[in-house]
Amino acid sequence: MFDRFGFHLRKFVPLMAIAAGLTFVSHSAIAQSPSPTPKANPAPVNTRSLTVTQLLQQASSAGQFTTLAAAIKAAGVGNALQKGQKVTIFAPTDAAFAALPAGTVEKLVKPANRALLARILAYHVVPGELTSKQLPNGNLKTLGGGISLDITPGRVIVNDAKVVQADLLASNGVIHAIDRILLPREIRQQLGSLK
Repeated sequence: MFDRFGFHLRKFVPLMAIAAGLTFVSHSAIAQSPSPTPKANPAPVNTRSLTVTQLLQQASSAGQFTTLAAAIKAAGVGNALQKGQKVTIFAPTDAAFAALPAGTVEKLVKPANRALLARILAYHVVPGELTSKQLPNGNLKTLGGGISLDITPGRVIVNDAKVVQADLLASNGVIHAIDRILLPREIRQQLGSLK
């Protein structure tokens, strides 16, 4: 089954896992060439019975979105999503984290950088549930600032990140997996001076 952008809707359960603790969303992505769509296992038949947090835990246990799960834990935002609070999460894959400059992830998960990491995660979260059919072309407000969406048939670009899997539905929101980390300009400038 495919959605209007041509994404296979029964793939990439691990992506849903990312949404679990993300209460934060990033604003702009690192400008890099798009990476190929990752392979994934079929999603459970009824993912709406799981919260985004439960999906993230399952994906992390299966070896998917391990970096995102570690970042959520290090930032202390794992329990930030409350029942009844609908969110849309643009969830970076492990490959997206690996594309950051060498040593960046290790520095971000240090206790001294916890607040900065939480701001980055907030930049990836949009209040309310927006499926691929509801995503607007243009600007969208996240918990960490504004992002830009460029939607054409078969493609969704969020800042400079490509949606590699859309519409991973959970009981309290939806996850769209992306191939780049979204970073607001002011945070991008801070990454070079992390210790």
